[in-house]
Amino acid sequence: MEIDMPTIDSSIPSGKAYVIGTGEAYGELGLGDDVTSVSRLTLIEALKDEDIVDVQSSYMHSLALTKNGKIWSWGGNEFGALGREGIESIPQPIRHISIKYTKFSKIACGYTYSMAISSKGQLYTWGTFMVSLECWLYYDARHLAHDKKKRY
Repeated sequence: MEIDMPTIDSSIPSGKAYVIGTGEAYGELGLGDDVTSVSRLTLIEALKDEDIVDVQSSYMHSLALTKNGKIWSWGGNEFGALGREGIESIPQPIRHISIKYTKFSKIACGYTYSMAISSKGQLYTWGTFMVSLECWLYYDARHLAHDKKKRY
């Protein structure tokens, strides 16, 4: 049996963020409220002028990391996954302003949380984390302050 696998056109420029697939409820594609499905690779217009080095996605949200260390986010903000208080969803990428003066080197997304490592090695987390004992931990944007004290 032969299976046709999608291929990525090598003429697509690197450093750009493209999407394909469906995002039916929360703007998961990052293409606005009106676009819930695309069958071809589609450039995320809000990021077209950015040099993207990493994109991470989870259940209903995504993060993009730029070459200059800035974080963009979009999709569902369920349980604070985007780190924005009072916002249910963001259908297009916007800069993560609560941490705008920090440069980041790594990003990650979980089911309802996000993480980022700063260029100084500090771990930032936001959203809700569920541990194996059915205990929920919640962090919001107010917990993203710099703490210069070392804790052991």
